[in-house]
Amino acid sequence: MGSTWFYKIVEHPVFWIIHAVIAVLYIVAPHGIGLTHDSSMYVFAAQGIYEQGAYLDPSAQPMVLYPPLYSLLLSWSYGLHIPVQAWALLINVLSHAILVICCKSESETFRNKTWQYALLLCISYGLPMVQNAVFLWSDSLFIALLMLSGICLRHAQSSDRNVWKWLLASACLASASIYVRYIGVAWVLAAVLYWIVPREHHSFKKQFWQATVYGLVCLVSFLCWEYRNYQLAGIANHPYDDGIYTFIQNLLSMLSWIGTYIIPGNVWETGRIMSGIFLMLIVLFSRFYKRTDSVVREDLYLYMVLSYVVLFAGLNTRYEICDWDDRYLSPVYPFIFLLIFSFLDRLIKPGMAAIIALLLCLYPMVRYFKNASDWRKSGMGFNSIEWKSNSLLRWVRSSPYRYCISNNPMPLLVPGAKTAYYRPVSLDPRHTIVVWWNQPLQLNYHDWPLEKLSETYILIPGPEFLEGKIVFLKSK
Repeated sequence: MGSTWFYKIVEHPVFWIIHAVIAVLYIVAPHGIGLTHDSSMYVFAAQGIYEQGAYLDPSAQPMVLYPPLYSLLLSWSYGLHIPVQAWALLINVLSHAILVICCKSESETFRNKTWQYALLLCISYGLPMVQNAVFLWSDSLFIALLMLSGICLRHAQSSDRNVWKWLLASACLASASIYVRYIGVAWVLAAVLYWIVPREHHSFKKQFWQATVYGLVCLVSFLCWEYRNYQLAGIANHPYDDGIYTFIQNLLSMLSWIGTYIIPGNVWETGRIMSGIFLMLIVLFSRFYKRTDSVVREDLYLYMVLSYVVLFAGLNTRYEICDWDDRYLSPVYPFIFLLIFSFLDRLIKPGMAAIIALLLCLYPMVRYFKNASDWRKSGMGFNSIEWKSNSLLRWVRSSPYRYCISNNPMPLLVPGAKTAYYRPVSLDPRHTIVVWWNQPLQLNYHDWPLEKLSETYILIPGPEFLEGKIVFLKSK
């Protein structure tokens, strides 16, 4: 009787939603959501959308670096009079919960529920997933949209009369993911490939036509935004420097980070790369082991992992986009674990499942609690104790001035609710100050001399702090 009640509780989606929420709130409760450079960019753009109806970056130019959807959602907080940090946390927590529930839905075909529970623990408390949710980043929303798009695509495959409804729903969600992160095009490639692969009792001609429509819906959405960028900014995409790593170097670096899903990051790099290769080989081999209809449908996730890794590695070879880390590889995390646990469900006998599942969950859980303890203690990014005790920043946040011009505006944008620019702009000096960080202590975001402002304003020295100084402005 007790066992029956236990399984009823564990099987209920609310049980896992609670896990997803607790995993995030446990970290952010003491100091708030983590704030970084990217967070400031999202918030500044959200302010521009609400106040000016324009999607701008902190140089007051049309934003092309990030797509607009996440900032658009953040802008609603101003109309609802909800602090933007609280609103962002709500979006991220909901996105993380949606991801967990989607993974539960996709793992319902597992024969042994032990593997499903292990999967959900690894997703709920997996550091790449939780990290996305506890920082003011768009990645949790992006991954949730991918999972929802995948579920719609799977419904389209199994439906007889509502194929187009589910197919177009999936295409719309995929298009929305591109408006959160440009790399969403990797999902579109995976979805189109998945749909045109010949299947029994299906007309290839019809499949090809449906895949073409799917791809066109996503392509038109993407090109519309690219056209907007070109019309307003003169460029379709953010200009990056030429890449400095070869394609193979990028692949090996990605595999090294994927390897940290099962071994610590401080292990020598060769060990991490071998672990990453091991996981990818399991993912690839799993598609040929005891294939059933439910396994065939999981090919979509294999295509996503491959298209994301290959496409992003290729782009980072051509352009210097990023240095690989947990965040950039996080979109493949849930798909890799779905494929691995699906494989183990077919491979491992029920008597051994509990022990092996426990061992596989152990490292992600330990990794979560280790990092959660550090983040709870010190805070994250600009919401950390170190930044909150910054004397210059505290003065700015308590000041009545609405606008700032700074050589590093990012700490000023959130949580100080200031509108800060990183280049000289024309503003009302009665409501504007200059926040100038000392080069040895703070990173200069733009290398321009303070004296440049004297061309437009009279500069009046203000308070000085260890971290930098305040300069007041007066019209000439």
